[in-house]
Amino acid sequence: MRSRMLIVWRGTCAILTVSLLCILAFASRDANACRFTIQHSITFAPQVSELTNQDRLAIAGVIIDVNNSVAKTGETVIYAYTEEGDPQGTVITKRRVDSVVAYLRALGVEERRINVDYGIWHVASNVPASERFQVMLEFVPGPGTHPC
Repeated sequence: MRSRMLIVWRGTCAILTVSLLCILAFASRDANACRFTIQHSITFAPQVSELTNQDRLAIAGVIIDVNNSVAKTGETVIYAYTEEGDPQGTVITKRRVDSVVAYLRALGVEERRINVDYGIWHVASNVPASERFQVMLEFVPGPGTHPC
């Protein structure tokens, strides 16, 4: 029970942090919309490819922020990485992306806006092992929504 409360608390904190950052980005008169993006990362357990309820809640919160920003009609980029030398890595990474894309589509993100960028974490990489099972989302402003 306590671990569930901790998970809900962390998810709530993440959503509030993203919301606060969006508010601060729009509140600044000197904000440069050319550099505006909303980002979110999902850390999967090794060999897991399905989103947890906590992940779904966090993504839904991010989509609310996206829909209230200049990124609502822009590109959605999914960065997904496979660990070098993992024989099942490519398959699991593809399943993770499919899981995220399906949920984004269920939340109303148009398929034409979704782009995926695959990469490989090299063994000698400085990225900690705990961060190698992530899928990162980036939402960028739509065309005509900024002066760039």
